Amino acid sequence: WRAVVMQAMFDIASVAKRGSCKAAKFSAEQWIDLSNPNFILVCRLALLDPVLVYNRSRSVVSLRDLELFFKNWRRRI
Repeated sequence: WRAVVMQAMFDIASVAKRGSCKAAKFSAEQWIDLSNPNFILVCRLALLDPVLVYNRSRSVVSLRDLELFFKNWRRRI
């Protein structure tokens, strides 16, 4: 389940230039929403805090920031 969350975060952090990449980015931005029960469920199954994931998804600046964030997740578990 973590792979699902990670892919959504990578899609958000990507610099979308092609139509399919732009669509994936938009879809990920819509999916990571605290009012989305599927997002909440996937986070819970991945043992991740949905609020933390949501807040981080809104502040992702680069893929490097995202890599550091995931590295820190692994340390906490």
